[in-house]
Amino acid sequence: LGAHAGRQLLNGLRLVRPVRNVEAHQLRVGGALAQFFDAVPSLREVALWGLCDGATAAACHAPRDARITALILLNPWVRSSAGLARATLRHYYLRRLLQGTFWRKLAAGGIRAGAGLASLRRVAAATQQQAAQEDDAPAPALLRALAQFQGKVLLILSGEDLDAREWQSLLDADPAWRAVAARGHWTQAQVDGANHTFASAAWRGEVEQLCARWLQSW
Repeated sequence: LGAHAGRQLLNGLRLVRPVRNVEAHQLRVGGALAQFFDAVPSLREVALWGLCDGATAAACHAPRDARITALILLNPWVRSSAGLARATLRHYYLRRLLQGTFWRKLAAGGIRAGAGLASLRRVAAATQQQAAQEDDAPAPALLRALAQFQGKVLLILSGEDLDAREWQSLLDADPAWRAVAARGHWTQAQVDGANHTFASAAWRGEVEQLCARWLQSW
């Protein structure tokens, strides 16, 4: 959904997955863990690994179960209309304005300036979304869960992903998020150039190495 949502935002459409999806995933996480521990009675603790809304669901569930001692979170889903708009402005429009190819295409008439300005205005307006309209955003629940969770956390972000940039924007803008990420049991890494799902074998291999080294370090 990440890139698709970004395109729809440029077209002026508000597109946010409802928070009930994360809540439903939390129930599935709890059910899966119950079966896992029943099947392996000797098991005492687990580390949960999740991507996007799976990462958010795992983190939100973690404080409820003391047997979860570690989290590996890849591009956690913190989507809100305002957050997506801010990430798009900073990491799409700003980057485009700094590209020589953009200005050459504009000078040659290869870019419709009117349409571009209209989409820029729509995105800028979306950054002013009022908090009352963001009740379905998962970020507040995720922040509470991560603040409560006392286990170890490995956060892996993609280098080329709006979800990852939206997460980073939260850290840049909010002291509460920075405080959570600054704790001693928190480790953050980035896979440069990777898309949202780490689609290439090289990117997946880098993720595997990051996870293996981190798990072996404690």
